[in-house]
Amino acid sequence: MQPKGIIVILSLCIALVLAGCLPSIIQTEHGFILARMQDGVPVRLTDDDPLYAQFQAQVLDDPYLGELLQVFENTTEAFVATNAPHDVPQTVANHLVIVLDSEQVGALRDITLHLTQTKVPIDLALGLGLGESLDDLPATDDWALARQQFGSGMARLLLELMGWDASQADTEPGGSPYTPISEPTAPSQALTVGFEAALQAIHAQHDPDLLAALAGNGARTPQEQELLLRYEAVPAGEYSSPVNGLRSPEEAARTPGVVATFFYRLLETTDDYYRQRDMLWFVNYEPEDTPYAKVLLAVYRMPHHRRASVEDFIQAYIESFPAEREAVTELAAQVFGPIQADGATP
Repeated sequence: MQPKGIIVILSLCIALVLAGCLPSIIQTEHGFILARMQDGVPVRLTDDDPLYAQFQAQVLDDPYLGELLQVFENTTEAFVATNAPHDVPQTVANHLVIVLDSEQVGALRDITLHLTQTKVPIDLALGLGLGESLDDLPATDDWALARQQFGSGMARLLLELMGWDASQADTEPGGSPYTPISEPTAPSQALTVGFEAALQAIHAQHDPDLLAALAGNGARTPQEQELLLRYEAVPAGEYSSPVNGLRSPEEAARTPGVVATFFYRLLETTDDYYRQRDMLWFVNYEPEDTPYAKVLLAVYRMPHHRRASVEDFIQAYIESFPAEREAVTELAAQVFGPIQADGATP
């Protein structure tokens, strides 16, 4: 077993014993838990299954995807260290459960993981939706899909971990797994899809081969075309109101591509400052992951009703990190225009 930290686990156990609810801890030699669907239920793969080594080499050895997994793990530890309320005790107590061939891609809620001799309820897991392609692994194209699904799925999963309902951004059954980022939508959906697209754009900046592979493919599927937009248009800010002048600030705040550019620039430019009162949250992260820790904490503190928007996030962020008020409001004005969010932007 690779403990997430003896002190962290002991603290979790003590807190949950006092609350009368002790989670089941799945022992593993790895920093994640793989599962496959069998007869309609997810079954945990044993530690000696060769898929662990393949998944590590083909997916998690990608530096940015490995970093996203570490951010997730560190966030669960931050919940324990701060004793912050949450509704995913099984997820916090365990390493991330990844269902390779799930029907759904992204965050999986309330599954029952079948082990050799027992069953463990898991309140939050990651589904990669590889389906029958798993039978042909390690084909290059299959692992490329796994990397794409892991990056977008982790974005949704991080939001879910913070209490945000990312399922509201799901596409229609049978449609593209990626909601188009170019058209206005509901504010809450724009927030979810924008965060997802921002992390995909950052991934492409860390690994230029992702962009080169798509850009060099002249016969792109609609899904690949949407992904290429996320890789190229988000960093360039092509949807931002001050750039194209086609959207009002209110409409820009409902456009996932604009929201994505805001998150992309915030994660790339914010500093590592935080208030002393939040030290127990941030000491669980690597210094280079502080921007993610700050964004996730702001998501945790923002309203979580279905009408919540990027303006609500901005307000929660500047309330959490008041020293950054000027920088964040300036960034919001650059991306959205002069929107008004309870005093958060000019």
